[in-house]
Amino acid sequence: MVSAGYVFIFDFGDAVAVMVFVFLVLLITDILGLTNVYPFVRHLQR
Repeated sequence: MVSAGYVFIFDFGDAVAVMVFVFLVLLITDILGLTNVYPFVRHLQR
């Protein structure tokens, strides 16, 4: 039973999954040259 004080329960595993997803999306867009977030990424030459 969910107490009235919590509308949405956010587990630690969910937070880690969201951080990994954001990292991967930014990494892919950085590799494609759409962003410049990570300095260790070599961009694809167009």
